[in-house]
Amino acid sequence: MNVPLCSCGSFLLSVGGIANEGDGFFRGKRFLCLRCGALYASAPRNQLSTLEAETKITALETEFMVNCGSKLFAFGMYRFGCDRCDADEEHIRHASDGDWRDLNDALKWISDRTGKEFGMVNGDLGHYAELSSQVASAGDSRKILDLLKGG
Repeated sequence: MNVPLCSCGSFLLSVGGIANEGDGFFRGKRFLCLRCGALYASAPRNQLSTLEAETKITALETEFMVNCGSKLFAFGMYRFGCDRCDADEEHIRHASDGDWRDLNDALKWISDRTGKEFGMVNGDLGHYAELSSQVASAGDSRKILDLLKGG
């Protein structure tokens, strides 16, 4: 079995959807480096798995989920155990004020941890500068902004 590596040499976390397929936390990105903040659709490198590598990846996954992952939501995401999500309504559409505070705290944590600014733009999570430049090129998105403001 292989483990994914970042271009910087660190282990990558799987942040893809179920069974690492489809969108997970970051649209179109399946891997995250907690060292440099890089996001990848596919791992740039792999190495053979070792017990040490598996232990390190498990520790990184735990750190991510405790500090960040369990607090993230975006368009297309549902939370297990949430009645409205279980009724097929995306969490972003009914998130509480506390959920939004937790999301902001999580984005700050991941930004501080990686040294790269993460944010939410138009309901997607990722590198703030990259998402913002995509919005600028896509034009006006008032409906999405109104939704994110609670309107």
